[in-house]
Amino acid sequence: MVNVNLSIRLGKLLQVEFKNKPLWAARGLTKVYESQTQVERAYAMTWEDNGVGFSSSDSEFGSQLAEQAIKWFDQKPSERKFLFPFSPKQHVCVVRLACKYRVQIANQMLHRAPEAAMGLFQKAGDKAAVKALQERMTPAPLKVLC
Repeated sequence: MVNVNLSIRLGKLLQVEFKNKPLWAARGLTKVYESQTQVERAYAMTWEDNGVGFSSSDSEFGSQLAEQAIKWFDQKPSERKFLFPFSPKQHVCVVRLACKYRVQIANQMLHRAPEAAMGLFQKAGDKAAVKALQERMTPAPLKVLC
């Protein structure tokens, strides 16, 4: 189980990164999309109330933007026609959606890439979060049964 406080703190740091680094917002949106069920992805609709993925009001548009980003990220840099996967108007929407789902993205980051989360906490100078994450990442000692 992820510490809720850590998720919220990381979410705030991610929000700043999303606004300053457009590709971070695009990558974050793809993580929300990937956390949806296969049925939800296939129909671009929310079917289950499971606390992950897009809400019903964001599912169609969010899925379209995420699929567009995934296609762009999957291309080799030499094959890309554009420097960024979105138009300026779409970019504004991507940043807003990524900021809206920042805690969900933070939870995924803490589970799948704790080293990257650690780097953000260190960059921000959040020593308490670094310590909490280090404790979480350190395996518990094995008990010897005789």
